[in-house]
Amino acid sequence: MDLTKEDITKSLGVDLELIEYLPYLLQDLWDMGTNPDTVLALINKYSILNSINAKVLDLGCGKGAVSIKIAQKFGVKVVGLDAMEAFIEEAENYAEKHLVGNMCKFYVKDIKEAVKTEREYGLVVFGAVGQLFGTYEKTLSSLSQCIKKGGYLIIDDGYMDDDSDYKDDNYIKHGVLLKIIKESGFTLVEEKIEHDISVINNRYFEFIKKRADELRIKYPEKTRFFENYVKSQEIENKILENKIKCVVLVLKKI
Repeated sequence: MDLTKEDITKSLGVDLELIEYLPYLLQDLWDMGTNPDTVLALINKYSILNSINAKVLDLGCGKGAVSIKIAQKFGVKVVGLDAMEAFIEEAENYAEKHLVGNMCKFYVKDIKEAVKTEREYGLVVFGAVGQLFGTYEKTLSSLSQCIKKGGYLIIDDGYMDDDSDYKDDNYIKHGVLLKIIKESGFTLVEEKIEHDISVINNRYFEFIKKRADELRIKYPEKTRFFENYVKSQEIENKILENKIKCVVLVLKKI
Protein backbone atom coordinates (compact mmCIF):
# COMPACT_ATOMS: atom_id res chain seq x y z
CA MET A 1 0.00 0.00 0.00
CA ASP A 2 1.21 3.48 -0.75
CA LEU A 3 2.32 5.05 2.52
CA THR A 4 0.77 8.41 1.72
CA LYS A 5 -2.61 6.75 1.15
CA GLU A 6 -2.20 4.89 4.42
CA ASP A 7 -1.56 8.17 6.23
CA ILE A 8 -4.58 9.77 4.60
CA THR A 9 -6.86 6.96 5.69
CA LYS A 10 -5.50 7.19 9.23
CA SER A 11 -5.72 10.97 9.55
CA LEU A 12 -9.17 11.31 8.00
CA GLY A 13 -10.63 8.14 9.44
CA VAL A 14 -11.68 6.60 6.13
CA ASP A 15 -11.39 3.25 4.40
CA LEU A 16 -8.81 3.02 1.65
CA GLU A 17 -11.58 2.48 -0.89
CA LEU A 18 -13.07 5.86 -0.02
CA ILE A 19 -10.03 7.98 -0.83
CA GLU A 20 -11.07 8.56 -4.43
CA TYR A 21 -14.46 9.81 -3.21
CA LEU A 22 -13.13 12.26 -0.62
CA PRO A 23 -13.06 15.25 -2.99
CA TYR A 24 -16.76 14.67 -3.69
CA LEU A 25 -17.66 14.06 -0.04
CA LEU A 26 -15.83 17.20 1.10
CA GLN A 27 -16.57 19.44 -1.88
CA ASP A 28 -18.68 21.87 0.17
CA LEU A 29 -15.96 22.49 2.75
CA TRP A 30 -13.16 25.00 2.26
CA ASP A 31 -11.95 25.70 5.80
CA MET A 32 -11.52 22.04 6.68
CA GLY A 33 -10.01 21.32 10.07
CA THR A 34 -8.13 24.23 11.61
CA ASN A 35 -10.25 27.35 12.14
CA PRO A 36 -8.59 30.13 10.09
CA ASP A 37 -10.07 32.89 12.26
CA THR A 38 -8.50 31.40 15.39
CA VAL A 39 -5.11 31.14 13.67
CA LEU A 40 -5.27 34.73 12.38
CA ALA A 41 -6.23 36.06 15.81
CA LEU A 42 -3.33 34.26 17.49
CA ILE A 43 -0.81 35.40 14.88
CA ASN A 44 -1.97 38.96 15.36
CA LYS A 45 -2.04 38.73 19.17
CA TYR A 46 1.60 37.67 19.41
CA SER A 47 2.91 39.63 16.39
CA ILE A 48 4.24 36.35 15.01
CA LEU A 49 4.69 37.57 11.44
CA ASN A 50 6.06 41.06 12.02
CA SER A 51 9.43 40.21 10.47
CA ILE A 52 9.77 41.25 6.84
CA ASN A 53 11.44 37.89 6.15
CA ALA A 54 8.73 35.80 7.78
CA LYS A 55 7.92 32.55 5.98
CA VAL A 56 4.94 30.32 6.74
CA LEU A 57 4.57 26.57 6.25
CA ASP A 58 1.05 25.11 6.38
CA LEU A 59 1.28 21.32 6.85
CA GLY A 60 -1.85 19.37 5.97
CA CYS A 61 -3.15 22.53 4.32
CA GLY A 62 -6.23 20.88 2.81
CA LYS A 63 -7.83 23.31 0.38
CA GLY A 64 -5.69 26.20 1.57
CA ALA A 65 -8.09 28.26 3.67
CA VAL A 66 -5.57 28.99 6.45
CA SER A 67 -2.71 29.67 4.00
CA ILE A 68 -4.75 32.01 1.86
CA LYS A 69 -6.17 33.99 4.75
CA ILE A 70 -2.71 34.39 6.30
CA ALA A 71 -1.34 35.69 2.98
CA GLN A 72 -4.28 38.08 2.62
CA LYS A 73 -4.10 39.52 6.12
CA PHE A 74 -0.36 39.64 6.76
CA GLY A 75 1.11 39.95 3.28
CA VAL A 76 3.57 37.07 3.71
CA LYS A 77 4.45 34.12 1.51
CA VAL A 78 2.98 30.78 2.49
CA VAL A 79 3.86 27.24 1.43
CA GLY A 80 1.03 24.74 1.81
CA LEU A 81 1.55 20.97 1.67
CA ASP A 82 -1.01 18.19 1.53
CA ALA A 83 -1.05 14.58 0.34
CA MET A 84 -4.37 14.95 -1.49
CA GLU A 85 -3.79 16.15 -5.05
CA ALA A 86 -7.45 17.15 -5.48
CA PHE A 87 -7.24 19.40 -2.40
CA ILE A 88 -4.07 21.07 -3.68
CA GLU A 89 -5.75 21.80 -7.02
CA GLU A 90 -8.63 23.45 -5.18
CA ALA A 91 -6.21 25.40 -2.97
CA GLU A 92 -4.52 26.82 -6.06
CA ASN A 93 -7.88 27.84 -7.50
CA TYR A 94 -8.95 29.48 -4.25
CA ALA A 95 -5.64 31.37 -4.06
CA GLU A 96 -6.15 32.81 -7.53
CA LYS A 97 -9.76 33.66 -6.69
CA HIS A 98 -8.62 35.54 -3.58
CA LEU A 99 -5.81 37.32 -5.48
CA VAL A 100 -2.93 35.74 -3.57
CA GLY A 101 -1.82 33.20 -6.15
CA ASN A 102 1.63 34.83 -6.24
CA MET A 103 2.00 34.56 -2.46
CA CYS A 104 0.71 31.03 -1.84
CA LYS A 105 2.48 28.00 -3.26
CA PHE A 106 0.81 24.63 -2.82
CA TYR A 107 2.41 21.23 -3.33
CA VAL A 108 1.31 17.60 -3.17
CA LYS A 109 3.67 16.08 -0.62
CA ASP A 110 3.86 13.52 2.12
CA ILE A 111 4.17 15.62 5.29
CA LYS A 112 6.43 13.09 6.99
CA GLU A 113 8.91 13.38 4.13
CA ALA A 114 8.55 17.15 3.75
CA VAL A 115 9.65 17.92 7.31
CA LYS A 116 13.01 16.32 6.54
CA THR A 117 13.90 19.11 4.11
CA GLU A 118 11.76 22.19 4.86
CA ARG A 119 13.74 24.67 6.98
CA GLU A 120 13.91 28.16 8.54
CA TYR A 121 10.22 29.01 8.76
CA GLY A 122 9.05 31.72 11.11
CA LEU A 123 5.72 29.93 11.54
CA VAL A 124 4.54 26.38 10.95
CA VAL A 125 0.81 25.63 11.12
CA PHE A 126 -0.12 21.99 11.66
CA GLY A 127 -3.72 20.83 11.57
CA ALA A 128 -4.89 17.94 13.71
CA VAL A 129 -4.24 14.73 11.78
CA GLY A 130 -3.75 12.31 14.65
CA GLN A 131 -0.46 10.72 15.62
CA LEU A 132 0.94 10.95 12.10
CA PHE A 133 4.56 10.91 13.27
CA GLY A 134 4.02 8.10 15.77
CA THR A 135 3.99 9.96 19.11
CA TYR A 136 3.53 13.52 20.29
CA GLU A 137 7.24 13.68 21.12
CA LYS A 138 8.14 12.68 17.56
CA THR A 139 5.59 15.13 16.17
CA LEU A 140 7.12 18.11 17.96
CA SER A 141 10.66 16.95 17.24
CA SER A 142 9.91 16.59 13.52
CA LEU A 143 8.13 19.92 13.23
CA SER A 144 10.83 21.70 15.20
CA GLN A 145 13.33 20.98 12.42
CA CYS A 146 11.34 23.23 10.07
CA ILE A 147 11.24 26.22 12.42
CA LYS A 148 14.01 28.75 12.97
CA LYS A 149 15.06 29.70 16.48
CA GLY A 150 12.47 32.04 17.97
CA GLY A 151 9.91 30.90 15.43
CA TYR A 152 6.45 29.60 16.20
CA LEU A 153 4.36 26.47 15.83
CA ILE A 154 0.56 26.70 15.82
CA ILE A 155 -0.87 23.24 16.23
CA ASP A 156 -4.56 22.37 16.17
CA ASP A 157 -5.25 19.31 18.28
CA GLY A 158 -7.03 18.04 21.37
CA TYR A 159 -6.36 16.44 24.73
CA MET A 160 -8.16 14.63 27.52
CA ASP A 161 -8.60 16.17 30.97
CA ASP A 162 -6.27 14.69 33.57
CA ASP A 163 -9.18 13.20 35.53
CA SER A 164 -10.88 11.76 32.45
CA ASP A 165 -11.52 8.01 32.36
CA TYR A 166 -11.93 8.11 28.56
CA LYS A 167 -9.29 6.19 26.60
CA ASP A 168 -8.29 7.04 23.05
CA ASP A 169 -4.93 6.34 21.41
CA ASN A 170 -5.28 9.50 19.31
CA TYR A 171 -5.16 11.80 22.33
CA ILE A 172 -3.11 12.24 25.48
CA LYS A 173 -3.95 13.81 28.82
CA HIS A 174 -3.38 17.50 29.48
CA GLY A 175 -0.63 17.04 32.03
CA VAL A 176 1.27 14.67 29.75
CA LEU A 177 0.93 17.14 26.89
CA LEU A 178 2.36 20.00 28.95
CA LYS A 179 5.29 17.84 30.05
CA ILE A 180 6.07 16.83 26.45
CA ILE A 181 5.98 20.46 25.31
CA LYS A 182 8.29 21.52 28.12
CA GLU A 183 10.83 18.85 27.15
CA SER A 184 10.54 19.43 23.39
CA GLY A 185 12.49 22.65 22.95
CA PHE A 186 9.36 24.79 22.80
CA THR A 187 7.72 27.10 25.28
CA LEU A 188 3.92 27.16 25.53
CA VAL A 189 2.71 30.65 24.66
CA GLU A 190 -1.04 29.97 24.75
CA GLU A 191 -3.55 27.16 24.57
CA LYS A 192 -6.74 28.43 23.03
CA ILE A 193 -9.70 26.20 23.84
CA GLU A 194 -12.25 25.97 21.02
CA HIS A 195 -15.55 25.98 22.89
CA ASP A 196 -18.30 26.12 20.29
CA ILE A 197 -17.15 23.36 17.96
CA SER A 198 -20.58 21.73 17.80
CA VAL A 199 -21.92 24.46 15.51
CA ILE A 200 -19.11 23.94 13.00
CA ASN A 201 -19.23 20.16 13.35
CA ASN A 202 -22.96 20.05 12.70
CA ARG A 203 -22.63 22.25 9.63
CA TYR A 204 -19.84 20.11 8.22
CA PHE A 205 -21.73 16.91 9.02
CA GLU A 206 -24.83 17.98 7.10
CA PHE A 207 -22.74 18.75 4.02
CA ILE A 208 -20.93 15.41 4.23
CA LYS A 209 -24.13 13.43 4.82
CA LYS A 210 -25.78 15.05 1.81
CA ARG A 211 -22.88 14.14 -0.47
CA ALA A 212 -22.64 10.62 0.95
CA ASP A 213 -26.33 10.08 0.21
CA GLU A 214 -25.74 11.19 -3.40
CA LEU A 215 -22.84 8.76 -3.76
CA ARG A 216 -24.84 5.96 -2.20
CA ILE A 217 -27.49 6.37 -4.87
CA LYS A 218 -24.91 6.57 -7.65
CA TYR A 219 -22.81 3.63 -6.39
CA PRO A 220 -25.22 1.34 -4.52
CA GLU A 221 -22.60 -1.42 -4.35
CA LYS A 222 -20.53 0.86 -2.08
CA THR A 223 -23.40 1.85 0.19
CA ARG A 224 -21.77 0.28 3.22
CA PHE A 225 -18.59 2.33 2.83
CA PHE A 226 -20.47 5.62 2.53
CA GLU A 227 -22.76 4.81 5.45
CA ASN A 228 -19.79 3.78 7.59
CA TYR A 229 -18.03 7.04 6.79
CA VAL A 230 -21.03 9.12 7.80
CA LYS A 231 -21.37 7.10 10.99
CA SER A 232 -17.69 7.53 11.80
CA GLN A 233 -18.01 11.29 11.35
CA GLU A 234 -21.00 11.36 13.67
CA ILE A 235 -19.12 9.37 16.32
CA GLU A 236 -16.02 11.54 15.99
CA ASN A 237 -18.07 14.71 16.42
CA LYS A 238 -19.61 13.36 19.64
CA ILE A 239 -16.16 12.46 20.96
CA LEU A 240 -14.75 15.90 20.18
CA GLU A 241 -17.73 17.62 21.74
CA ASN A 242 -17.97 15.50 24.91
CA LYS A 243 -14.69 13.72 25.63
CA ILE A 244 -11.92 15.89 24.19
CA LYS A 245 -10.81 19.47 24.76
CA CYS A 246 -10.21 20.88 21.30
CA VAL A 247 -7.35 23.33 21.47
CA VAL A 248 -5.11 25.48 19.30
CA LEU A 249 -1.62 25.62 20.80
CA VAL A 250 0.87 28.42 20.20
CA LEU A 251 4.42 27.21 20.82
CA LYS A 252 7.66 29.17 20.48
CA LYS A 253 10.94 27.46 19.62
CA ILE A 254 13.61 28.16 22.19
